[in-house]
Amino acid sequence: MIAIIKKTINWIATMNLQLFADGPGVNTNVTTGTVNSYTGVANTTTAMTPAMKTYYDTELLENARDQLIFTQLGRKQSLPAHHGKVVEWRKWNTLPAADQLQEGVIPAGKTLGMTSFPVEITQYGEYVTVSDVLELHAIDDVILGATEELGAAAGKTNDLLVRNVLMVNSNKMYADVYKNGVYVSTPVDRAALLTALGTSGNQALITPTVINQAVTILKKANAPTINGKYIAVIHPSCAFDLRQSKEWI
Repeated sequence: MIAIIKKTINWIATMNLQLFADGPGVNTNVTTGTVNSYTGVANTTTAMTPAMKTYYDTELLENARDQLIFTQLGRKQSLPAHHGKVVEWRKWNTLPAADQLQEGVIPAGKTLGMTSFPVEITQYGEYVTVSDVLELHAIDDVILGATEELGAAAGKTNDLLVRNVLMVNSNKMYADVYKNGVYVSTPVDRAALLTALGTSGNQALITPTVINQAVTILKKANAPTINGKYIAVIHPSCAFDLRQSKEWI
């Protein structure tokens, strides 16, 4: 009889616990409000969203920047104030090889010349405006952010200007055109290059041969080196083509 009573009491306790466990399942509080745990249907009761806040990380993310290549490879020339708007570079013209002298005969004098390269300066700039209210109440330092982005934009603009000047240089060569890995032609100008590329399957590729041709042209022109090397600036896609060549080390 005692065993039966204990078993009954245990069953009642288990039933009470189950009742307490089942009750909230109809109206369970979640981050977006309440939901019926049995059906998954959201209820229209008061939501708990005010309790959910956005975590604010005080460390700002950094923007990916372009690698400024062209500017660092050139020589900078400053223009002092009150000296006009034109910068002029000059150089002496080279003289031919010396003549063989004949005893008692005065040789003909050579003409000494000079070449100048004048360039008129151009001005570039941009700005952003920030209200005093924004500066006062913004969580992040707006002035510091604007200064950083303006500086990055100025550096990129300067690099593009140097690149654009190099692009209009008269000393040019174009990559060879291939089709299915077989040499087709070597364009002499952009028009010929575009014509060749207009044929289906043709590709203009940077190859070790093209690099060797460029080095040869530079050496024949007595072009100065940088630390004993010639510097090439190429696009990542061109670098991919070059690395695909088995001849490239």
